[in-house]
Amino acid sequence: MSHPSRLRSILARLTYTLLFSLLSPLLLVSLKRKKRALNKSADQEWAQRFGFRLPASEAQGWLIHCASLGEVNAATPLIIALLEQGIPLTISTTTAAGAAQVEKRFAQQVKHSYLPLDLPGPMSRFLQAVNPKKVLIIEVELWPNFLHKCKERQIPVFLINARLTDNSRQRLARWPALSQPMLSSLTAIGTQTERDLQNYLQLGVASDKINLSGNIKFALNLDEQLQHDADVLRRRYNPADRPVLLAASTHQGEERLVIEAWQHLRQQTPQLLLILVPRHPQRFAEVQALCQQYQLTVTQVSLKQETIEQTDVVLVDVLGQLQAFYGLATIAFVGGSVTNRGGHNPLEASLFNVPVMMGPYQHNNQHICDLLKANKALVEIQDEQTLIAQFQHWLHDPRELEAARQGASATINQFQNALEATLKMVNP
Repeated sequence: MSHPSRLRSILARLTYTLLFSLLSPLLLVSLKRKKRALNKSADQEWAQRFGFRLPASEAQGWLIHCASLGEVNAATPLIIALLEQGIPLTISTTTAAGAAQVEKRFAQQVKHSYLPLDLPGPMSRFLQAVNPKKVLIIEVELWPNFLHKCKERQIPVFLINARLTDNSRQRLARWPALSQPMLSSLTAIGTQTERDLQNYLQLGVASDKINLSGNIKFALNLDEQLQHDADVLRRRYNPADRPVLLAASTHQGEERLVIEAWQHLRQQTPQLLLILVPRHPQRFAEVQALCQQYQLTVTQVSLKQETIEQTDVVLVDVLGQLQAFYGLATIAFVGGSVTNRGGHNPLEASLFNVPVMMGPYQHNNQHICDLLKANKALVEIQDEQTLIAQFQHWLHDPRELEAARQGASATINQFQNALEATLKMVNP
């Protein structure tokens, strides 16, 4: 970097630091109010925001920074893989939701700290206390002083599962004196998609620093516990091994559509079992009442009932069991897609090689849906009639059903490859 460029960068970071210092009291007042509203103390978080009361360093430990809940979920497959390699981890978050998810998912396995305010003093104390051998940042959380202090301490920094929209690229391009030093300080970037990669290249990041590693968030694994849970559910709710239509994460209007399609399908497949998994718990009673309107025999999971020969519907009116219930499905419908809610994630069905039907609204998980479609594991339906036609097509053509199952398996493998590429990048 030339002397004038270096001077501009220093001035830009100083200006940023001054503005951040002026705004930080407002941020802390907001934090205090949120904690008071929840009747919780903010003392520990407040101290960590200034770089105090931090977890002690561990030899050869790594730091993974996740802004909030979404980033913690995205990083979970990577965190599990690194823990299996015996690498001590500290996970920092920006939000309380992220902190709660770290505690819930990893408890005593990792250390946690809130990331301090992006000011030189707090960041210096933070890095001195944690003393990471490497820093992994998930998705987009780039802070000028944080990265500058990492560079001063010669700590390699990797941007993992990176995404960069066109709008974000344009915003960064407006402030090159601030953004260029940040980007140049990164050791390597692993992007989710080709679009993300191209946007980083347009900002001047060297091509040898960027890898199209893919999205690790969905590097799911059918582990022994999940398989065991599915086997237990199968013995309880489908002991006769009936064909199953599972309707997952459904919204109002979608249960009625699926029930009426199921009634039609029963004419050709009398043993067909319907499993309903409403998205929101406040609708469990409503869906139970809807089943009664259609005079269906319902087994409720919340009542610990078991299916009988006459059972028409298994109503999953408890939280946290959808993933295992996919292990019972022959074919699945994923909701939020006929009702315009953007469509829920269909990939969990692929863990059990289950083909999926979805309505036209898929934008919440468009990349995943496109991959499943390309692999013939997802078919878009429009209404009850197209759902019936697609179900019958798969159920009565074993070759097509097996091709869809193989496509689901291939999609899962693509995401597993993303995790492997990311691990290779950060720990060759």
